[in-house]
Amino acid sequence: MNYLELTMARRSKSILEQYRQDNIEYNILSAPQQWAVTYRGELFQLREVYIQSVYQHRKYRKTIFPTRAVAENLARELNELSGTQEFIVKPIGI
Repeated sequence: MNYLELTMARRSKSILEQYRQDNIEYNILSAPQQWAVTYRGELFQLREVYIQSVYQHRKYRKTIFPTRAVAENLARELNELSGTQEFIVKPIGI
C-alpha cells in the first residue's frame, strides 16, 4: 500500500465499465460486498409517508449500502424508532 492509499478516507474502487451520455459519465464499480439492513432476518423495503403535506407524499429509502457504517446508522435509527432490536445489518455479496 502506498502513502496515498493509507491517507485516503475511502479506498478507490476499480472501474469495471464506463458509459457516457450527454454530460453524465456512468462508472460501473466493483463492489465485492454490500451491507443490508434486515428486519427479522429478511430484506425489506422502507417507505416513508408524509401525511402533513397538501398531498400524501411517499418516499422509498435505501436499505442496502456499500459501507457497513451507513447501514448500521439506519438500523440504529429504525430500532430506536420502533423500540426493538429487530433491525440488524448483514453482509450480502457475490
